[in-house]
Amino acid sequence: MVSAINSAAMSQQVLQLLGISGKGLRNSLSALSSGNRLVQASTDISAMSIATGMQSQINGMRTALMNVSQASSFLEVADGGLQQAQLIVDRMSALSVQANSGALSDSARRGLNTEFQNLRQELDRLAGNTNFNGVNLLDGTLSRTTSLQASDASGGQAASGSLNFLSNVSAGQTIVLNGVTLTAGTDFTVGSNAQQTVSNLAAALNDDSRFDGFRFAANNASLSIEAEAAGRAGNQFTINQAGSTASFFTSGDELLGTGVFSLSGGTDAGLSLGDTRAVGSVGDTILSANNGQAARVDARFNTAADIQAGNTLQIDDGQGGFTTFTFVNGAPATSTQIQIGTNLEDTLSNAARTINNFSGPGDFGVRQLNVTTDGRSLTFTGRQLGNATDVNGTPLDINLTTAGGSLSATQFSNGSSGGVNLNGVVNNAFVGRIQGFQAIASGTDQADVSLSVGGITYRAQISDTTPAADTTIRFTSDGGGSFELTLRGGQGEAVNGQADAARFADRLNAAFSTLNVTQTRDLSLEGSGALIGASLRLTGSSFAPIRLQDVNVTSNLRGNAQLEVVINGETYRVNSLGNTIGINEQLTLTSTRDANRTLQFTNGSTRFDLSSDAGAASLQAALERNLGLPGGEGARFQVGNNAQDQVNLTIGDISSATLFNGRDLNLLSADAAAEALSSVRSAQDYLTTQRAGVGAYAQALNYTGAQLETAIMNQDAARAVLADTDIASESTVYAQLLLQRQAQIATLAQGNRLQGNILQLLGN
Repeated sequence: MVSAINSAAMSQQVLQLLGISGKGLRNSLSALSSGNRLVQASTDISAMSIATGMQSQINGMRTALMNVSQASSFLEVADGGLQQAQLIVDRMSALSVQANSGALSDSARRGLNTEFQNLRQELDRLAGNTNFNGVNLLDGTLSRTTSLQASDASGGQAASGSLNFLSNVSAGQTIVLNGVTLTAGTDFTVGSNAQQTVSNLAAALNDDSRFDGFRFAANNASLSIEAEAAGRAGNQFTINQAGSTASFFTSGDELLGTGVFSLSGGTDAGLSLGDTRAVGSVGDTILSANNGQAARVDARFNTAADIQAGNTLQIDDGQGGFTTFTFVNGAPATSTQIQIGTNLEDTLSNAARTINNFSGPGDFGVRQLNVTTDGRSLTFTGRQLGNATDVNGTPLDINLTTAGGSLSATQFSNGSSGGVNLNGVVNNAFVGRIQGFQAIASGTDQADVSLSVGGITYRAQISDTTPAADTTIRFTSDGGGSFELTLRGGQGEAVNGQADAARFADRLNAAFSTLNVTQTRDLSLEGSGALIGASLRLTGSSFAPIRLQDVNVTSNLRGNAQLEVVINGETYRVNSLGNTIGINEQLTLTSTRDANRTLQFTNGSTRFDLSSDAGAASLQAALERNLGLPGGEGARFQVGNNAQDQVNLTIGDISSATLFNGRDLNLLSADAAAEALSSVRSAQDYLTTQRAGVGAYAQALNYTGAQLETAIMNQDAARAVLADTDIASESTVYAQLLLQRQAQIATLAQGNRLQGNILQLLGN
């Protein structure tokens, strides 16, 4: 009986072992057939956890590798488009060189120009049609650039004023306007009443070339005066009530209570008086040399000790006296006090701000000047070409009574406006190469000359086309301002008929053919945060489209603080900044291609410290934020598992407007071909830069792809150690389990037979 019980117990134990071995065999067979050692989580919890995480990373890296491959293909398409653009521009360069030959006829040049213009159109087609899976690559969509808007016309106000007559003017009485004495009965007709006399006076003034640039209108017994164009410069028109014998009262700004008034309300914004200038040498001797420059005086200082409380800076008030600015410790109590700062830079920054913002009695001289600082000096520059003058036309004086420092001059007498003076032009189309003078003979050595620009016509009646001495003539318009040309004495053109008048006009066109007309316009700047009150003005000959590509500020840690802005592929830069950019400080960034193209940055109400990288980064961030950089993120590709493992592929715009900086190029003359060649050369440099950038991206992606492949291989090997089946080892385990199971089955069978034999014996 005991043997039977033991046999049953042994059988039960063998059954349990069979279950265990069966499970082991199943797991081993699954591991062998699937190649996965971790058939169940319970097999190796730690290994499963690690291997699962590693597999997830491997999957992500494999997807990232696919992204790298797509990005590489993306760049190959872009590079192909850029390469074609380079070939087109190279051909345009060859055409420009060919067109700049005196052996070509007009017909031949027209043929070259036709191909040139067709190639330009092909550039635009290429820019618009080069895409990868519907994503445009070369039209600026992937550029970091942002578009800036330039003011197209004046957003300011025109200066104005009036003379109000309580009674009629008598013959012989005088009215002194802008330094010119007008006599009743001689310069204008006396009417039967004040209203009629004022009407006659307005008509006479509008016909008097000495008052070009201003409009006069009669309103009953009141004569209104308004500058034709907006701008502070219009405020300089004077009304000498005290010096006139006629009786009237004036609305305007009285100058220090002397009975002399000026117009008021003129403000600079957008395109205003003084913002248009001609750069270069005149191309014909018919005009005097184009040597126009604004008067300038520098006040130089060495240390903060050069300026002490009670020291003064005096600027001519325009009427024989001075407006005195006094340096003080502490907050200023009046508009003529300048606060001494903690260092020289701060003091000069405060001085520039105080003088530029000054208005009221005594500002006749001040408002003709713009004051800037570089941290160690104050620079006073006339807002227009020529000398800055008082009400009598005498150059303004300036005095400095400080503990130290010196003035480069004591008068604003070093300005000039000879040759071509475009101060008064306020026509946004009056830019670049100006052509189109026409002349109609009106008598012996007399001609009526006109010039149409942007739908606005400028006219001048020239009474002597062969002056013996330099003679200035004034062109006026309706709504576009005015300009002056100085005919060179002894170099004129005799006019005895229409053919001579046409030659006179041709010579004016030749004189302008070598000039480049630039304008200074406001650029859109948000002016918020750290740049509240800041502004940006661009001087150039093209303003559409304007694409800002980059801003870079470096600190003075390495001895050369620098501010750099890239617009349309052109770098504007100011080097060797001081340790700070003061409040309202003005900086002029000059183009590295053309010194006549500048970008003027006027700081707002925040002082920036450039003595540290952090300070430079703060200014750069403020500029980028206010200017809308980056304009776009480019094409973003995830090239790794982490969120920061991204690349943004940015490619510039290659449209003709960007490549040629908005210029309307042609090959119709040798001069035009020379200008086209200059622009095409710049376009070649820009395209080379873009291709180099694409190549750099592609090279970096090659390394990224190789690194991903290596990482995938190594990580997969590490994961395999944890998760993959070791076939040899697992086969041995499987064989062992199989033998165990066979032994267990044999043992169970033997036990069952033994138990049967025992039961049979008991039954007998």
